[in-house]
Amino acid sequence: MSGTAVNRGVCDLDLREKLRQCALGLYERVRDHFGDEEKTSLWFRTPNPHFGGMSPWTLAVIGNGAKLARIVEDLLEGEFP
Repeated sequence: MSGTAVNRGVCDLDLREKLRQCALGLYERVRDHFGDEEKTSLWFRTPNPHFGGMSPWTLAVIGNGAKLARIVEDLLEGEFP
């Protein structure tokens, strides 16, 4: 295996871990707001007009996790777009 492939694999793992930590942090913020795992899970799966009619989960999966995080923070702080 070339050095480049090995380095890219390590970078990919580091990036995945950072993304996982960000996603977990966002989930925990929403869960703290709702105070309930079931409500939090439902919220992440339900289409939402704040996300262009997509569910928060879909928004994250298609690569807009940063946008999702910004909107969630605004909503939790009472700033509705």
